[in-house]
Amino acid sequence: MIESRSALTVRQVIPDYELLRRIGAGAYGEVWLARSKATGVLRAAKIVWREKFADERPFQREFEGIRRFERISREHSSQLALFHIGRNDAEGLFYYVMELADNLGTDANYVARTLRADLENGRLPAERVLEIGLALAEALRHLHGNGLVHRDVKPSNVIFVNARPKLADIGLVTDASDKCSIVGTEGYLPPEGPGTPQADIYALGKVLYESATGLDRRKFPELPFDLPSWPDAGQVFELNEIILKGCESDGRRRYRACEEMQDDLELLRRGKSVKQRRTREQRWAVEKKALAMVTVVVVLTASAAFLRWQMSAMTPLKTDSAQYHTADSMTKFNDWKFEEAINEAALAIKLDPRIMRAHGYYGWYLELAHDDTEAAKREYKIAEQLDPGDAIIQMVMSEPFMMEHKFDLAIKQLKKALRLNPQSAEIHERLSMAYDADQQYDKAIDEHVQGALLNSTARDFMNEWEHTMRSILHEKGPRGLWQAELNWQKQHFIFDPYWMATINARLGETNEVFSLLDQACKEHNRGMINLLVDDHWDGYRSDPRFKELLTKVGFHPIPGPVR
Repeated sequence: MIESRSALTVRQVIPDYELLRRIGAGAYGEVWLARSKATGVLRAAKIVWREKFADERPFQREFEGIRRFERISREHSSQLALFHIGRNDAEGLFYYVMELADNLGTDANYVARTLRADLENGRLPAERVLEIGLALAEALRHLHGNGLVHRDVKPSNVIFVNARPKLADIGLVTDASDKCSIVGTEGYLPPEGPGTPQADIYALGKVLYESATGLDRRKFPELPFDLPSWPDAGQVFELNEIILKGCESDGRRRYRACEEMQDDLELLRRGKSVKQRRTREQRWAVEKKALAMVTVVVVLTASAAFLRWQMSAMTPLKTDSAQYHTADSMTKFNDWKFEEAINEAALAIKLDPRIMRAHGYYGWYLELAHDDTEAAKREYKIAEQLDPGDAIIQMVMSEPFMMEHKFDLAIKQLKKALRLNPQSAEIHERLSMAYDADQQYDKAIDEHVQGALLNSTARDFMNEWEHTMRSILHEKGPRGLWQAELNWQKQHFIFDPYWMATINARLGETNEVFSLLDQACKEHNRGMINLLVDDHWDGYRSDPRFKELLTKVGFHPIPGPVR
């Protein structure tokens, strides 16, 4: 495509702009410096040629991507604003007019300011990298939030508009569900390929790596040998913690969303340590399970007895077998398909009434989903008869007592389970909750510590927790203890909305309770399966908001007096 033809065509299809000169070209089109005839403001105009594509489909997809992006481009200052889109099928092109990047050249020789241009002189100061990272993470967050992905985040596609970094080459923006186009640039692509929000996050991590270290993205995760002598070495090491997580080759360990990356960048901007935060999170990975309201699902699936049952069914299960329906019932229950789970467990029992787990699950489902403690007791008793030495069934048999507020009987039953397996962290934790419900707070602390230590939580860490909580309990009473637990969680960046809601319920913070439960519902938090049975909600069951939550989770509100 010769320049004269391009210039002539653009002058014909963009009547409101005076075309000045071509300032860039790519695989699919060209960018022109244009001046608005109405205001005299300089803009950038990109023309995309149909003949550059192998067929009509990708050309149309690029055009649709621009149309979708145009609707959100002026909603948020993080995005490169589009002002006009047009298409001329006779000439075989479409175009769009957008904000112009800052000029590094002269009036007669415009040169766009890009991040790549800034990096030609070497790495950027850590503070500047942090500013750029926050701006780009915000741009991607907004883009992803509207169901779009960029697909080619790299320094040459980061331009500065009034000194603010923005993502350019928006012609590559497309729907996050579009897997047809293979685009992107080598070195910025994650192992799974482009076209997803996580792929954009990976590419942003590489951009920050180049900006902070001055090294080529292909050298990741190498760090400069002289980095310790840099004046901003501390911040660079902290930035590297964010970069490492953003560039994880295993997507399961990468930031799941730009909001998470943005949070870490913001934490660093406030002068806090991301590395220390991550260390705390790792130390508390198990502790979080203990602090949270541990559910019977976790207990059943984590128990040694259940693992033995799994081992006996390692061969592929036949879809018409009792074992298959037993396992499938748990899958459905975890998906909040409660009636389907109940039907699957009942079918498993019909096919083979000797399966202990099927009776245990069936009773548990009826208890949690139907609030039917009598039916649960019957099934638990059958399970106990099938295997009297199973500690987990003995533990589960305490659940109806907890629901009926017979906490002394629940404690007695849990002690029986503990005698069968003194090394069970789950039973210690359940006993801690029973003591808490029975207002025996010192004993609740004892059992919690035992459970945490069995779950490999560091002893010195638990000693600190125990000393803090016991001192506050004796000085300020139960309310002081609940407030301390809430503060401890926030201090150590442990955030489980369901658990936090239970503590706020103890403190009587009604609005906070429902705000947190709403969040837990949106996150499909496992604790929500306890809504009908957890004693924390006794004072909230008549609230219309609570009934609405039951409906959202899939429970049918249970009639009768509030327990």
